[in-house]
Amino acid sequence: DIRGARQALQDSLTIREKLARSDPDNATWQRDLVVAYIDYAQVAKDPKAVLSKALDMTLELDRTGRLAPRYKFMVKFLRERLARIEAKRR
Repeated sequence: DIRGARQALQDSLTIREKLARSDPDNATWQRDLVVAYIDYAQVAKDPKAVLSKALDMTLELDRTGRLAPRYKFMVKFLRERLARIEAKRR
């Protein structure tokens, strides 16, 4: 049930957004929010917007030195996902 999945992922996203806003310096919570965006993009009506937000956050974490080396792959992963979405629109 896509509606149920969308709602469950939206609920998770809402919780992670609140946590991330409550402590913007907590890199773990910021990265967890990126993961929640990636998950939500699978059912979002506008996955490009959701993944763009995730990429922006990931780039900011990297720019400020708060993206752990083991998560640097996320930049490439998100760019590739966005490129696939764009290719499908053509």
